[in-house]
Amino acid sequence: MSFGKLWSAYLTQLKKHPTRTQAVSTAVIMSTGDVVAQNVVERQDYSLTRTLKFGTIGLIFVGPTFHHWYKFIDKLFIGTQISRPLKMVATDMAIMSPFMVFSIIGLSGFTKRWSVEEAKHCLASKYVPAIIANYKLWPTVQLINFTFVPVYLRVMVVNFVALFWNTYLSYVTQSSE
Repeated sequence: MSFGKLWSAYLTQLKKHPTRTQAVSTAVIMSTGDVVAQNVVERQDYSLTRTLKFGTIGLIFVGPTFHHWYKFIDKLFIGTQISRPLKMVATDMAIMSPFMVFSIIGLSGFTKRWSVEEAKHCLASKYVPAIIANYKLWPTVQLINFTFVPVYLRVMVVNFVALFWNTYLSYVTQSSE
């Protein structure tokens, strides 16, 4: 099947079932990021269970959350072609970024059945480096996304960049102290 046909099928599904389509595509991208993290970055024995857990976080939490967030933030702001995207990026960085980084680290711990103390320790040691890395990457991506990309394709843009970001997050959430 050609890329054009795949893209057309994706857009058709996106119009018919936007939340489901974005949830599934997010799960695929997060799973792929974990596979890359395990095999290329960490160079360890591959764990399918770990990949499935990371993908499930994308399916049931990240994809649907971003779908609804982008719809919400798109309606929240008015303004010029310059001021509106800047307001959207500022809000995204102030609200969604800290929430999402915290949630992914926390949910990753939940899938490993961490105790409350283990979760606190991991968040204390990994949250700040992850959010700093987040602020180095995502403001530029989101400025482009909010300025040039229609709302229904924003999750896909984020998913494309997130392939690399999720590789990093998967590595961070799994690395030893």
